[in-house]
Amino acid sequence: MTNRLPSRKAQQIFEQRVRAITAAGVEMPQECVSLQQRLDAFQRAVGTPMRDRLVRALVDNDNSADLPLLGALAQAEASPHSDVRDAVRGAAQWHIRQAYSDHARRIYEEVAALFDDASKTLTDAVNTYDAETPSELVVAATDQQRRAWMDAQTAARKLTALLPALHAAASLACADDEIGGGVHSTGEKIRGDEAVNEEVVLLPLSVDAQGLDRAAVWRAWDADATARQDQVRRDQGFTVAVPTSSRTGRWGPLLRLGARLRACPLNELLPYPRTAPLPEPVSLKV
Repeated sequence: MTNRLPSRKAQQIFEQRVRAITAAGVEMPQECVSLQQRLDAFQRAVGTPMRDRLVRALVDNDNSADLPLLGALAQAEASPHSDVRDAVRGAAQWHIRQAYSDHARRIYEEVAALFDDASKTLTDAVNTYDAETPSELVVAATDQQRRAWMDAQTAARKLTALLPALHAAASLACADDEIGGGVHSTGEKIRGDEAVNEEVVLLPLSVDAQGLDRAAVWRAWDADATARQDQVRRDQGFTVAVPTSSRTGRWGPLLRLGARLRACPLNELLPYPRTAPLPEPVSLKV
């Protein structure tokens, strides 16, 4: 068995990602679930079975019992050190991660399918009726248009809710060097145990912005944050000239810009920094 057990921080990140995926309704592999259940049962176990066996053997005059051995085991059981529990937990957690890795691509595809379904629903809805139409005007719309108006907001909220799961599944399905060499434009690692600027991965993971103006794409992506900032300014008494809130969050502005919402195939995923990469220097031959 390998001695390369996960660090506490790495395990916490793994568990956070698993929770994000299961929150989206995607089930974990059964071998992961079963091993986690056994580990949980082990960690919850309390009591002193060795001491109890020693007491019974002594009281019942059990000649078949090895009293010195039971005494040593009872002493070990009472030890305040957690080496055994730590070793069992670490080994189990490592095997859970290994078992997950065998299913990681399939799990990403399941989350991606959910995201793509919501993307299609939103795209069809906004193509049917303007999702930003004021509610007082919607009453005059057709039944189909009213359904599209409501579906747009529901689908947009679902996309927002699915994005953490999509990112988690992608992170667990990729090796450390599979997204842009594992490093984004600031030089930080994209995955692994260290915290990173996730936005440069979240955007291309969920949006195909090929051929669009980069600054405009980022403005649309930041629509939610901008709306929250504007609300704070209004609450403080400042005047905001142009309302920036959207019923569809960032997703509607991205669609209006011409972007395509979709879960990116992992072999095509590259960081999308806020500033375009500098072109390669051209060497002039004299």
